[in-house]
Amino acid sequence: MRDKKNIVSLIFIILGIWAFLVRKGISQASRDELILASLIYFFGCLPLMLYFRNKETNIPYVPFLGVVFFCYFGITVFIDYTIFQEAFLSRPLIVKGLAISLSGWISFLIAFYTIGGKWVDFLVPHLKVDIDIFKNQRFALGLYFLVVIFRYLVVEFRYFFVSFAGVRHFIDQLPLLTIGIFYLIQLRGKLNLKGKILLWLFLIPSRFLYIISAGGIGPLIYETSVLFYIYLYCRRRIPWLTIILLGSFYLLIWGSRDEFRGLAWYGPYRNLNSYQKAFLYLKLVREHTFKEKHYTMTAYKKLSHRTSHLVTFLKTVELTPRYIPYWGGYTYRTLVYSLIPRFIFPDKPLKQVGSEFGHRYNLLDPEDQTTSYNLPFIVEMYINFGPTGVILGMFIFGLLLRILYMLVNYPDCGDGGLIIGTLLFCNLLNIESDFSLIFGNVFQYALLFYFILRKMGTLKTIEKEGTEAQRQ
Repeated sequence: MRDKKNIVSLIFIILGIWAFLVRKGISQASRDELILASLIYFFGCLPLMLYFRNKETNIPYVPFLGVVFFCYFGITVFIDYTIFQEAFLSRPLIVKGLAISLSGWISFLIAFYTIGGKWVDFLVPHLKVDIDIFKNQRFALGLYFLVVIFRYLVVEFRYFFVSFAGVRHFIDQLPLLTIGIFYLIQLRGKLNLKGKILLWLFLIPSRFLYIISAGGIGPLIYETSVLFYIYLYCRRRIPWLTIILLGSFYLLIWGSRDEFRGLAWYGPYRNLNSYQKAFLYLKLVREHTFKEKHYTMTAYKKLSHRTSHLVTFLKTVELTPRYIPYWGGYTYRTLVYSLIPRFIFPDKPLKQVGSEFGHRYNLLDPEDQTTSYNLPFIVEMYINFGPTGVILGMFIFGLLLRILYMLVNYPDCGDGGLIIGTLLFCNLLNIESDFSLIFGNVFQYALLFYFILRKMGTLKTIEKEGTEAQRQ
């Protein structure tokens, strides 16, 4: 009965949001643009609908991905059409870009739900990782404090750790493992008062402060998804009020991002430590929120411009291949190297595709040799192989995700499998980056997390055939 109420409520919410978006966009967008953007919206929401309709008992990564895809490649048509006019993008070009984006997403859905669901489920072994999360709270907490010590060593001996960027990034993910374990214990109703105080007044706030001290809001959103993954897995309902409150809070943080970066990256506060920078950031947010009448609207405009990867996509569609030839797979050359840690391969070529892409399409100043311009993975598919590359690339992406689902995201994968899956899928939401950056470390991280969890008393089983429940 709960699932039925969830899906009915979800249908009304999806339709209500769509009606609101159309009302905002109808004054400027053309009929074709509205139709295509609406189709991206509904197909983007489709995995969320299927998740509740099929009563899936796994981590809802693809449902989250559908929402993120729409925000990056469709929502701008409704809420901020002026950005197209400011970039001098024609309506036929916008229609073409929306059509290619829609085709790519549909290709992904076909690969993930049909081809992948029919063949991958039977061919890929299932990894089951059972751990006693209740008996390993101290071990998880110890990992958290080891990371704090490691960060201090990185600051003090930064030159020594230059060649260990991949290792640093992995170790920096370990606090999420601790937070995920404590949160899962709480949802299971077995976290005592001391544990709850530790989780909500120390572990999560300190992680939050550390993330915003770097001036990036994207990682904050990705890591918040870990808690939502675990919540939906255990509770099977969408916490709408929490989403609205967090969304509003993150919007306010976003509005002060540029000013904070100017002060903390290049200005008088660049020598502060991480937590001093975080409190500086929150101070800016507080001052702007209460002193500027239109601060929320300003933050909203900044956010809509930042998340509109459709504009970047349209500029590449306009220039490729008419003025700039296809790259023919050039940007994927680092994918093989990304699988090898730098401490094993010290001469591994440096990845500079963001800078090369930005200069190739005049998105960066010719004199700017330090800035890296984000290359969204669907844009990367197009500039290498055109519309066909987007369709085939998204199809392959769907199959890869289905394989990952079968490995660490299926019913009865154990608490260890759940924790591993949430950490991996947290990073895979970063579709504003190129493919090697998204997928390059996935299987390395899966193995490393697995071996760490084995130290917590895990039991590994490999199942060659999935049950009917596993194929949902």
